Amino acid sequence: MIVEHANAKTKKNKEVNLRNFSEIVFCAVSEYQQVRGYGTHLMNHLKDYHIRLNITNLLTYADGFAVGYFKKQGFSSTITLNEQVYTGYIKDYDGATLMQCSLYTQVTYTRLTETLSLIKESINVIRTHRFNQIKQAHPDAKFLPNDIHTTDLNNYDNLLNIDHNNINSSDETVDINLLYITLKSVYQEIRSHSYASHVQKRTLIQDYLSIQPVFPIDLDTIHDRLKTKYYHNAYTFTADISRLLDIVGRAYSNQKKDIVNEIRIFDTFVRRKMNEFGLEIGQAQQIYE
Repeated sequence: MIVEHANAKTKKNKEVNLRNFSEIVFCAVSEYQQVRGYGTHLMNHLKDYHIRLNITNLLTYADGFAVGYFKKQGFSSTITLNEQVYTGYIKDYDGATLMQCSLYTQVTYTRLTETLSLIKESINVIRTHRFNQIKQAHPDAKFLPNDIHTTDLNNYDNLLNIDHNNINSSDETVDINLLYITLKSVYQEIRSHSYASHVQKRTLIQDYLSIQPVFPIDLDTIHDRLKTKYYHNAYTFTADISRLLDIVGRAYSNQKKDIVNEIRIFDTFVRRKMNEFGLEIGQAQQIYE
């Protein structure tokens, strides 16, 4: 792969940010290697490299054979850059299509597959949880085997919120208030623990960031979410706490023995408190040995 930065043809470094693009001049992967995903792997590293340089646009001229590949990599023939930005800085090719890819600085492209898998898994867990709520509220309802994957569960929210004996528009508000009384109470119990300092944003070790750089979670983030009423149900709060314990447990697993022991004690305390407040959470994984 050959990449040419826009400033390669400029005389002043300050023009780097003004141009804000690089041109992919040549990109090729051996045909017998293409099915192994090397083309995507190569492009993802290139994107992360450009984000580190604060360059957020890639341009390329793709021939008829390459258009499909570049579309899969997020390129589009719709050019959002001002034509004056790149005219004279890239070479025109007859019969080729000019394509652009805009990069998102909050995305780590080399971990994109892992991130999307995490999102997909989270969605499936939430759908399963909500589907089970519907079945508990209406045990006589009949569902097809694949309904859990194909049904828009948002259409069934009213089934979970209806009080057939006493319909009151303020019921939902009361439920939310009760929910937050519970969540804030258990949060205060957790935050006041003597070892809770290990899971606050300012004290988390570097290993934590290497394990969870995309969707970081800590006690301070959970506190902010409580303040903004981010949690619409107890399940999402429980999921955040569970994820926090799992990630922190792995991050601290190679620390000194006394630190590991403190994390283990904190983990046990949090799980016990969550269960005491009726917020079911699983047992700790074997990550401390």
